[in-house]
Parts: sequence; structure tokens; C-alpha cells
Amino acid sequence: MVPTEDLLTIEDVEADRRRRRTLALVLGSAVLLAAALLLLVPAWWARVLAAVVVAAGILVGGPDELPGRALALLRVGQIRREGLAATEKLTAGDLVGAGDGFVALLPQARSLQAFHATHVLMYGVTRFLAGDTTEGLRLAERALASGWFDLPKMRALGEAAATWNVLMLITAMRLDDAKALLEKRRAFPTAYVVLAAAEGRFSDALSRARAALTAPDLPTSTRPTVAVIGLFSARQTNDAQAIAEFEAALTATPLGPLARQNPALAPFLPAAFR
Repeated sequence: MVPTEDLLTIEDVEADRRRRRTLALVLGSAVLLAAALLLLVPAWWARVLAAVVVAAGILVGGPDELPGRALALLRVGQIRREGLAATEKLTAGDLVGAGDGFVALLPQARSLQAFHATHVLMYGVTRFLAGDTTEGLRLAERALASGWFDLPKMRALGEAAATWNVLMLITAMRLDDAKALLEKRRAFPTAYVVLAAAEGRFSDALSRARAALTAPDLPTSTRPTVAVIGLFSARQTNDAQAIAEFEAALTATPLGPLARQNPALAPFLPAAFR
């Protein structure tokens, strides 16, 4: 299932705020005018005219905004469940099923822009994992630039978005851009570890991987990825103790199908498991 470019367009935070201010002004003016009509002209036709004024305000302010947002809010629980189901498919390595799931969510949650930005990002991730780094990176950069992941309530998702951006930039061999992004944004330790290994800083990658695996806030899903880069770096530095540590970590939490399909890890997997 291939989405249209229109569905992949994200309204950024500032544009969304301007539109909402305009809508509030138009609707507020319509309601005030309707109230004045009802107060000054207590006739049946005034009530009809007041209703027409409010309806006109809705049409002028955006005919799809209120109904679309209301319907999306009513379905927010279902949207969350469908997003979780698509993410579970992605984790299991079902790229087609995950991609179709995120595409199906694009029109449903479009009025809820933070959700929409997340779904665009995750569809981009499925394209990246399927081998289309250019398209994946285009959508991931678009999502990150929208401003939605800068909101406090989106902090964890923002770190995930930055991490995927970095991994895509590394795969595209844009290492300087990956480093610049990490200087501006927080990301999961995975991004720092993979970048260090990609740049040949194996001792740094090794120490970062060790530190990450002992951090209490490291997402469980990222542990195998960190461990495999640590193992690769340990082999490059001939650190027998570190090799044993990372092999034990991978035995405890094996590399899953998603990580095995990650193009950013492809250069490291054969040497790590030799």
C-alpha cells in the first residue's frame, strides 16, 4: 500500500497554531454575532439566522477541521491500538504488514497532528528497513523538522525519531550530518554507539556500549543492537573480556528480526558474529 504525497505531508506546530488561532477568531466572531441577533431580535427567524451565522463560521474557519478532529478524538483509543499493532508487526520483522498499518492510520489521525507526524515517521522507518534509505530519510527528516517531537509530551518519541534519523544518515554515509544532529538533539544510546563504530572510533563505541547496557533507562528493545555494536568493537580492539561480556548480553537478549533487517547494522553483523 503506497500513500499519496498529500497524506505524507505534515502540518508543522507553528502552522497548526496559526490555523487554530484563525479558527478560534472566526468561530468566536460568529458566535458573538449569533448571540447578538438572539438578544436584539427575539423572533423565530433570528434563531434561524443565528444558526446560519454559526454554520457559516464553521465553513469559513475550515469545514473539515471540527468534524475531522472530533471524529479522530472519538477514535483516539482505536488509533493508539492500531498504531501499537503496526509497531508490533515492525518489531517482528513484518515490514509489509507494519507499513500497511501505518499507511492506514495516515488519513484517520490526520487531524491529530502529533499522531500524524508519528505515523509518517514510522512509515518512513518501514521504507528504510525495506532498503529505501532515501525515502525513509526524507520522511524521517520531515517528521523531525515538523516540531511535534519537540513538545514535552513527545520527548521519548522525539529521542526515537532522532535515533532513526541518525541511523538513516549513517547508512547514507552522511556521517557529518549524523554527528551534527546528535549535537542538537537527544537520541537513544544506540545512535551514539553506531556512529562511533561507523567512524572507526572502536574504543569509544566499546565504552559507550558498556555504559548504555548498564543504564537503567535503556529501552529493552535497543539492548541487542547496542550489544552487537559493542561486540563488533570489542573484536576490532581484541578485547577478550569485552567480547565475553557482549556475547553474554546477546545470549540473554538475542538480536531480533527487526535489528537483523536494519541496514545501519549490516556492516557490523558479519564481523560481530564471526
